[in-house]
Amino acid sequence: MMRRAHQLLLAIFILALSCANATLAQAQVQTQAQAQAKAGALQTLFNGEKLTQHDSVLVLDESGQVLYSWQADKPLVPASLVKLATAYLSIKKWGGHARFTTDFYRHGNTLWVKGYGDPYLTSEELGALAQKLSALDLGWVQNIAIDGSHFTPQPVPGGSQVVDPYNAPLSAVAANFNTVKLMRNAAGIHSAEPQTPVTATAKQVAIRLGRPKKGTTERINLVNQDNALTHFAELLNIKLEQVNIKLEQASADLPSKPTKALPVSISGVVPMTAALIYQHRNSHDVSDAIRGMLEFSNNFIANQLFLMLTAQAPLSFKQASCTATQQLAADFDWQNFSIVEGSGLSRQNKLSASQLADLLQSLTAHQHLFKSYSAGIAGVTVTAKTGTLNGVRSFAGFIQSGDQKYRFVFNFNRQVPYKYRETLMRKTAAVLAQKTTQ
Repeated sequence: MMRRAHQLLLAIFILALSCANATLAQAQVQTQAQAQAKAGALQTLFNGEKLTQHDSVLVLDESGQVLYSWQADKPLVPASLVKLATAYLSIKKWGGHARFTTDFYRHGNTLWVKGYGDPYLTSEELGALAQKLSALDLGWVQNIAIDGSHFTPQPVPGGSQVVDPYNAPLSAVAANFNTVKLMRNAAGIHSAEPQTPVTATAKQVAIRLGRPKKGTTERINLVNQDNALTHFAELLNIKLEQVNIKLEQASADLPSKPTKALPVSISGVVPMTAALIYQHRNSHDVSDAIRGMLEFSNNFIANQLFLMLTAQAPLSFKQASCTATQQLAADFDWQNFSIVEGSGLSRQNKLSASQLADLLQSLTAHQHLFKSYSAGIAGVTVTAKTGTLNGVRSFAGFIQSGDQKYRFVFNFNRQVPYKYRETLMRKTAAVLAQKTTQ
């Protein structure tokens, strides 16, 4: 009797398992049929787009199945889509919750500041930093000296002399992404941000550039590293005064006597005998920096992070490029690609749609750091990154329709109609959101 009962239970189990397997197989067939239907619809869509040899397009589902591909392995200039690589490498190196530091030393009557590239020292962060320093009794301070030796003075590959914020210089210590927002009226040049007092260096740069024009407001960059470091010292001095620490001098080097004139050139490193009195940990973590880089396409943040990927100071693009290339080749088994800087300004950067899709896959858990776009379809969300240079329009990210998730990469190394990539994204999302029947 017991043996017959066991045999009956076994038969029931086998039957249930067989039914489950049949159901799973049926679901897989349905899923595959739906994927094929969407692939066919995408083929029809892109056939009408008349893609060229200068284009690369790739659409994949959550499992990685290719729904549409056009020259997906062809390396093209990605413009700001290279920031996906910078984001991936930064998260791999530091994680999302690490915080960058800046060190403060005392040597005689000089307050030394040594930076390591923190890209997120805003005016608000300097205010909080000044509050921390105010508890240290800085009555001895007569000078502020900046040690910017962690970075090699160097141009950004692909950068230009344009004074807009996208071309801001890089530096080991930087305030407000090495930019200033100014206004000019009949009374002169003033700060256009209440949290950022105007500095002597900011005024000098504005006068030399003739920007902003009278009656206008404009954000400009600080042109070079020396200006950036001097501006930081001046702004820190003002922030310290605002918390009732009056300094006799805010200088960028170490003069023998305090003077009224602030030197422009930066030289020197923290003396070996200087005492570390405070290490500031930024209130913004790596994820905040990456969000600023991706959502607002901040080139300054991107290349500060890119340079810091290598540990050997003084940091240089040559070293960082070598580090990034080796890491990406090892992690993804890539060949035939090039990354010379981390923002996308350089046309020497070359990535394929397949490689960009790999980066998207690795950043799936960090979609919230991307900018959101409207697909114009209820129940469909899009988070993505654009890339723009003259003759380059690229777009890559995630499309989610209900519980279905997709990745897409568009890269056009040619002139395309205004808002073409956004229109194409919405067309693609509409196909992916369409219900298929079997």
